[in-house]
Amino acid sequence: MGDTKDREGSLGVLHAELARIASATYPVRLKLSAEASKREIRIAFLAVVREFHPHRFAHHGSDCERVANEIFLAAKEAHDEMLIATVTAAPKSTKRRKRRTSARKKPAGRKSSVRFRSGKAKPTPVQRAEAGDKTALMRPLVVPVTGPVPKAPTALRERSAAKRRAANEQSAANEQSAAKGPPAAAEDDAPPPADHSGLVAMLASQEEAKLSAYRDATKLLRKGRAAEAREAFRDLAVANPSDKRYRTYMHFAWGREHELAGRVEQATTEYQRALNVTPTFSPALEALETLSSVADRSGVFGRLFRGRQK
Repeated sequence: MGDTKDREGSLGVLHAELARIASATYPVRLKLSAEASKREIRIAFLAVVREFHPHRFAHHGSDCERVANEIFLAAKEAHDEMLIATVTAAPKSTKRRKRRTSARKKPAGRKSSVRFRSGKAKPTPVQRAEAGDKTALMRPLVVPVTGPVPKAPTALRERSAAKRRAANEQSAANEQSAAKGPPAAAEDDAPPPADHSGLVAMLASQEEAKLSAYRDATKLLRKGRAAEAREAFRDLAVANPSDKRYRTYMHFAWGREHELAGRVEQATTEYQRALNVTPTFSPALEALETLSSVADRSGVFGRLFRGRQK
């Protein structure tokens, strides 16, 4: 008895949290502001994980674990999207690193002449000539080359000419072969056509099996066997995750199961999830209108109206 009460209490808390974050924005899911930092986003997400991780509710039954898993996935999505938004919204730095220049100032009272390590200034050519250096003003002697330029040996010239002729002949042969086009392939060398009949047959059988399972699930839903239809649509959704039709029918069958059991709030939630996947799903819209009309008739004014009619 105690386990049942704990499970119902946990399921109520989980449904309340799921209803809070079902249509909330990303910051509201994590109970943060839109200007939260990366550290705040991470701390809030870890708090949600500690409180609503599916492993904490595994011993309460599959319903509690499923709702906890949906809460965890919604918090994970909010965490990822907010981190991406903080990265893209961060302003880029426009400051450029200034290049440090070490300009050496000239000491006062010192001439700008080249100095040796000893500190003495290097004498100019005129000063060296005045000091008695006869080679100070002499320029280097440049002897011009006169006469014919010597030629390379005859054997080397012949080898170079032979290489040039071979290169020209090879380029001419390549141009001719390119103009003629590639040689026609022989009929015997052509590869046989690929046989895809087995693959086509396998794909056709898979599609037929999928269509048959879909028809069986819809028949179960029409007969009022909502739980079996939900399981069938869940298997189809797992096998075909890109097809929204199976997920829509799975949530609709789940809503029918809650509605037949008298759980109007849970049924409304599942119908809303079906519309979140496919907004134009008419059975879910009609079911929500029926539930709203029943709720209106069961109110205070409905009871008063029925009493006056009696």
